[in-house]
Amino acid sequence: MKTKVILLIAIILFLVGGMGCENDNLSYQGKIISLNVSACYNIIQIEKSIPKGLPVNSTITFDSNLYKGQLKIGDIVYFKITKYTEWIDVVIAICITPQYEGQLEFYNNEIKK
Repeated sequence: MKTKVILLIAIILFLVGGMGCENDNLSYQGKIISLNVSACYNIIQIEKSIPKGLPVNSTITFDSNLYKGQLKIGDIVYFKITKYTEWIDVVIAICITPQYEGQLEFYNNEIKK
């Protein structure tokens, strides 16, 4: 009986402990490719998408003030897109422009380098 209880607890801990936002069907994974420097935009390139979400390799703007940590170009972040529209703003020749403008919620300020 003890063996079955221990096995059941181990399985539950494995399932709960192994689940993170990286595997969540509602979270995106993206790479910071541009940060607001001289009137340019904060842009994330989507590396992993969600079902029926924005496509991989598309780019989206974000408000860096919503992220409560230090961001650098190349950082990998996890987030949820709560709202987005296609980018229709004026193009600034010296800046990379995104495909979408969005409202994002970051997951626990997780960063991978």
